[in-house]
Amino acid sequence: MGDNPEPYLIPLVHHLDERGDLQKFPSPQILWSPESSILDSYISRSRAEVFRGLHCQVGTVEQHKAFTVLEGQAHLFAVLLSGFSLKRQIKRRYQLDASSKTALVVPPGWATGYLARDEGTTIWAISSSEYQPENELIVNPACLQPWLDLAKISLSVKDSWGGLQVESWMGDAATVPQKRPGEG
Repeated sequence: MGDNPEPYLIPLVHHLDERGDLQKFPSPQILWSPESSILDSYISRSRAEVFRGLHCQVGTVEQHKAFTVLEGQAHLFAVLLSGFSLKRQIKRRYQLDASSKTALVVPPGWATGYLARDEGTTIWAISSSEYQPENELIVNPACLQPWLDLAKISLSVKDSWGGLQVESWMGDAATVPQKRPGEG
């Protein structure tokens, strides 16, 4: 794949003792690079068959991300936004659940999203930079078909407006033209 590292799965740090179960992400230096830190974190709880994402921070922001499932099960998706061609679009799908005790680590340049498979699916995500709406690229989730049946899932307005048509764009993540709903 050249200069674009692949997303990968890594075990969470897991401690079990008489008090119960503790899980955490490995340190940012292990997840990403020696100079990395965690600057943003969120937990989302979703209804069954809700899709969130295909988002990527672009421009001057290089955002490493990691996701784990705390409750329920989810399909996590990654689409490479640089170095791909129409003949060989690079997409990945991973299935995680609360019992997997695993995190998906995603390098910069990959748009990510996830589909909650169960009611109350809870995802914990961390990233190496704070979310910046002005640097967000929204990719049309239609590029995930046949993995994602758009007729059977729920999408937010933000995620369903169309976004970047990945199949028609041949640049890198720093040069993506983007408009959002209501932006002329």
